[in-house]
Amino acid sequence: SMVRLVRLPPCTNVYIEGGRGHFVSVDERDGVIKHGDAFIWRMAMPCEGEYTFEAAEGPHVGKYICTLDCWPNDNNSQLGLGDEPNTWQLIVGDRGKFHGWTCQRALFSVGIRSTKTRVGELGFFWQWHPGHYSLASRLDNQYGADEAYFISTIDDTSELATGP
Repeated sequence: SMVRLVRLPPCTNVYIEGGRGHFVSVDERDGVIKHGDAFIWRMAMPCEGEYTFEAAEGPHVGKYICTLDCWPNDNNSQLGLGDEPNTWQLIVGDRGKFHGWTCQRALFSVGIRSTKTRVGELGFFWQWHPGHYSLASRLDNQYGADEAYFISTIDDTSELATGP
């Protein structure tokens, strides 16, 4: 019998706020990413400037946020959980990206962009919808209010070092 050792990148337990005053959470029945109460995610950086988000609680522990390979702004681009992680870039912007009633304590905003396209090309960002999150296409790194998030560690709920 052979034992295979795998070295995983270090991770940080975080909350992700965004989507009109809610947290990014998971539907426990089907693993669809939705808004809801605070949910713990393991955020890791497998390579420079690219991040993964893994469920750290509930029945889907160990599954990663991912999307189907499809066109953005389409019902099939809905974010869900899978065994293989997608990687995401964090594009930092000012707090003015948020709707006035959301993320009041945030000092800055973060757009979460797929790494499947390069900077300078059309970007695909997480976007809030009433019952789920999906990908939305945006020019370069120009995300809007429905694509603005705030990531904080669960230890002290202060912003991560990705801020300006």
